Amino acid sequence: MKRPNILIVMTDQQFADGMSCVMGRECLHTPHMDALAESGVRFTRAYSPNPLCMLKHVVAEG
Repeated sequence: MKRPNILIVMTDQQFADGMSCVMGRECLHTPHMDALAESGVRFTRAYSPNPLCMLKHVVAEG
């Protein structure tokens, strides 16, 4: 069985509408994030119980 390629992109201190593909934000230009959202999965109703920035080693090491 071939293992799927999974890429998790986590941006730092970004509002929910911080990409131009969200709600048609014309004042923002995020072409690379928009391309990832177009070809992958974008969660529109995600919730974070702790919306503060985590340390990168916590995410990498669990």
